[in-house]
Amino acid sequence: MEPHLWKYDGKYGVDSLSYEESFKYLFNPEEGFQDFNQWAQQRRFVGRSAHIMDLMGRGDFMEDYDSMLGIALTEFRSQEERAAQKNKKIIVGNLYQGKIWGKIKKYLTERNFSGFDLIVCRPLGPFVHKAGFECKFRQEYLEIYFKLLQRAYNLLSPDNGIILTELPEFKGRQELDKAFCSVWMEKLECAGVKVKFDCREQDRGSICIRMDKSSASPQDLPDVMASV
Repeated sequence: MEPHLWKYDGKYGVDSLSYEESFKYLFNPEEGFQDFNQWAQQRRFVGRSAHIMDLMGRGDFMEDYDSMLGIALTEFRSQEERAAQKNKKIIVGNLYQGKIWGKIKKYLTERNFSGFDLIVCRPLGPFVHKAGFECKFRQEYLEIYFKLLQRAYNLLSPDNGIILTELPEFKGRQELDKAFCSVWMEKLECAGVKVKFDCREQDRGSICIRMDKSSASPQDLPDVMASV
């Protein structure tokens, strides 16, 4: 995927949805979610940290955090911007290559973090930019996608860490995607994973998922391929 296609944080055109618009229905009313800056402030209010990772993005979707790690194909910031953003780091690399995950783990170890408090991923844009790739992804790369999701889940903090991500189309038709997610959600819940799906039809055309991690959560996610 060409680096210029990742020029915007999860946005592929001026009409793209914000991160808040994409994920707001994954928050329960009692959480009082308004935006991610407010979410970080609420965590601090109860003595928790706000260490964030933006997979396939530069972390520009929020400003109030303890640390931000963005994973992208290109570092777009100037030297001046990097100097001014001391608590933000961009790791340049391809998530399909194992070495990038080693760099992420090193980032956590060097800072003595138990994991990320929030991981967000909005990968739909790169998929739909290449119609042929999208078609191939549905048929051949489903297992790879969920291996990446497992890796991201492993990097979540056990202190109520949250992962929010879009899911690509699995079956090519929304009603089949919803049926797939229903079966998978049941498997996740049976395994002890706290999970919530948003299957509304959105402008971006994707299903969104939230997983919460605590000290009681399982280490591994159930095999998604058994749900296909």
